[in-house]
Amino acid sequence: MKSTDIPAPYYDFDPSVAAAVAEAHEQHANATFAELADRYDLSDGATVVPDGEYGKAFEILTLKPKGDYDETTARVLHLPMACVIDPAQAMQAMHTFAADPSEQMIVVGNAGVLGHGYGRLSLKDAVVVSENDLSPTVNPLLAYLRESGITDTRHIGSSYGAAKTMVASMKAHEFGINVSQAVAIDPPNVYPRTLAELAKAFKSTCTDYELEEHEQLRLFGHEKVERVNKLRNAIARPGIPAVIEAHRLADKGLVRYVLGLLRPTNIAIATALTEQRYGFGAAAGTALRKQPNMRAATFWGTKSELADDESMAKLTEYLDEKYTVKNDKGEKIDSRFFGASVQNMYHADINDVDLQTGLILQGLRETTPRTAAALALAS
Repeated sequence: MKSTDIPAPYYDFDPSVAAAVAEAHEQHANATFAELADRYDLSDGATVVPDGEYGKAFEILTLKPKGDYDETTARVLHLPMACVIDPAQAMQAMHTFAADPSEQMIVVGNAGVLGHGYGRLSLKDAVVVSENDLSPTVNPLLAYLRESGITDTRHIGSSYGAAKTMVASMKAHEFGINVSQAVAIDPPNVYPRTLAELAKAFKSTCTDYELEEHEQLRLFGHEKVERVNKLRNAIARPGIPAVIEAHRLADKGLVRYVLGLLRPTNIAIATALTEQRYGFGAAAGTALRKQPNMRAATFWGTKSELADDESMAKLTEYLDEKYTVKNDKGEKIDSRFFGASVQNMYHADINDVDLQTGLILQGLRETTPRTAAALALAS
């Protein structure tokens, strides 16, 4: 795979990002999922963090660099709505980690399908969340990070994980944790809507769609394939057998997944995502105020069913201007907030492991201060 193939129809990635994703792709192209899990020491699966002062038990997965590394720093990956730590999510984490294995990565699971007891909210916390405060969904994690001696973090996530990314960044200071970077991909809570509208938007992410000409040629050559399922296409697009295998192993059935969405925890979360009192923009702005050295980036699809293109563009323009970094002459030299649309990307396309990894790395690159003067002014 050439670095220029990653993935040109969507976003003009920096060459260093494209090369890193291509390297991860090459490493994983001919391995089975079991072989990769063993390579990254994940064969035993997730670790359960028990009930604590701030909430019920939840699961984490930790990927560690080879050799010595700084145990006080971590990149934290927040998963999408109702996603537990299963083979599919582990595969995405391994892919992202392989593209940049410079620091430990902690993957945080959510409440999911029926029969999976971790990540749930207590009744008291569910009420708080349903009133549009997602803090109880991240407080147990932040307490765990503090107890583990992790003091410097970078938070990343897509979909509902993007919403959690900003809330965790906003609340981290209360636990004595620094957040230097946050990358949020296609957040679902950017404008108000009803629960029915949100459910319809989520449902539409798994429907069929007509292929763009560039995808028709890239995926199927001159074979005539007019429509494909958005989700299945995104999973299959990179052409990595281990990704297909991981999703097959993770598949618990549509009925169990839908019933999982109807659990009180997920209903409370969905309710919070419909309101804007503490929506994505408000959480991002508060996080940037509470974390004076933090920089944030967001990406959204122009065809996303959840992150409205116009709303995201307006929000990005506002936050970019509000958190502009200027020199002594009052001239803009940088910004602490970066946002960009991803052309022709549907919400389901974040399940393309190459694309999501590329967006995460690009976001981390965009949130790296460009000059020492800019960093000094930002702090």
